[in-house]
Amino acid sequence: MFGCSSNVEYSSNDNFIDFLNQLEISSEKKNKIFIIIPMNNSCSSCRKMTIEKIPYFLTFKDLNIILSDYGKKNINISINEDILDNSNVHIDDNFLSKRYQLLTDYPVIYFTNSNLEVFNKKITAATFDADI
Repeated sequence: MFGCSSNVEYSSNDNFIDFLNQLEISSEKKNKIFIIIPMNNSCSSCRKMTIEKIPYFLTFKDLNIILSDYGKKNINISINEDILDNSNVHIDDNFLSKRYQLLTDYPVIYFTNSNLEVFNKKITAATFDADI
């Protein structure tokens, strides 16, 4: 057990769609998956396990990775350049995900459907395989 918490509140659908618009990520009406990874002030085990799986995640065409931090320095140090160059990887270098209350200390998976309804699930080290 890594001591990860299990009770986390998340934002509304509107916050998530506004966040995507701020990052200029299409919120078109179709099923999509977004994984938001906080790159600082987050559970290091949860973050590390999620980052290690990014190459696998990118094999799915409707899955997007959003790397969130204050600035690009930590992101550039932590993530391989080949991954950063992928069109499904987006940089939130103003940590808007935190401002929009889309995450706390853990990476989070967001699912959108054709009605732009938003569902989410946090990713913790303790339950990583089940979360994914």
